[in-house]
Amino acid sequence: MKNYKLLLLFLFVNTYLFGQNVKNPNKKPFTIKAGVYYMNNYVYYGRTDSLKIPYLVPSITFTHDKGFFINADLYYLTDYESRGFDFLELNAGYEFDIIKKLSAGIYGTKYFYTGSSNVISGNINSTFGANLKYNLGALEMYMNGYLFLTNGNADISFNPGISRKIEFGKNSQWSIYPSFDLNFSTLNFYEEFSARKALKNLNKAKNANLSTVETITSVTDKRIKLLDYELALPFTYENKRLEVSVYPTLVFPKNSIYTTTQTIRLLPNGTTEIISNVDSTPFSEKNLSTVFYIQLGICFKI
Repeated sequence: MKNYKLLLLFLFVNTYLFGQNVKNPNKKPFTIKAGVYYMNNYVYYGRTDSLKIPYLVPSITFTHDKGFFINADLYYLTDYESRGFDFLELNAGYEFDIIKKLSAGIYGTKYFYTGSSNVISGNINSTFGANLKYNLGALEMYMNGYLFLTNGNADISFNPGISRKIEFGKNSQWSIYPSFDLNFSTLNFYEEFSARKALKNLNKAKNANLSTVETITSVTDKRIKLLDYELALPFTYENKRLEVSVYPTLVFPKNSIYTTTQTIRLLPNGTTEIISNVDSTPFSEKNLSTVFYIQLGICFKI
């Protein structure tokens, strides 16, 4: 947490230093957005749980004219049987121009999960990333790169894409932002997710004098690979005080992730006995199918 406290302090210091708009002293140099959005399913790189995971997400974002921002999203699971707070996401970043048509950004995210969280990305503790954007006029090309710190080995990911922003209406209050993204990543996060699920399904022996059963789940091939490509069509209405968004996304998962699970018995004398070694790849992973999800949001500017 120490590094994140320093990052937040750095951002607030810069907010103070650049706290006056020189061109218009009466204009605030920052914007605060507070609102809530709803997603009908949580999809991560084309993967989701066997059951839909819908979230209601209260959100607040501080954005400075100089390119700094801080954001907090609280994910509240709305499923009837397991409703309640699931995880918290804290984000910070800085976006800036390099030359006229080329811009970049650096980002950091910290996650806080409940012990019962079953989200597929639940073993990722923090994320650090950067991006480059090039404006071609008709289209914008970009490349994002991330480092995911997990409970085990770290993951790397890169995500090239193209987008086009179309604005219309009075003062360009309406916008459509179609985009196409490719998502490549290594698979340590998925291995740890699969191991966590296998562990939850296992009844361990309670008596220390008896043998104990454990499971070891591993991904067959953890090399970086294309996990999905996504087509999104965000639609936004925005004025000085209000922003309403509809964010439909069509996801095409690629390259099935195969896992094996070994069940072993730890005997009191310190030796181990292999009980089983099976293919634990979920049916949904062997039979990948297109996923559609939608996110609806409303926020107010302070």
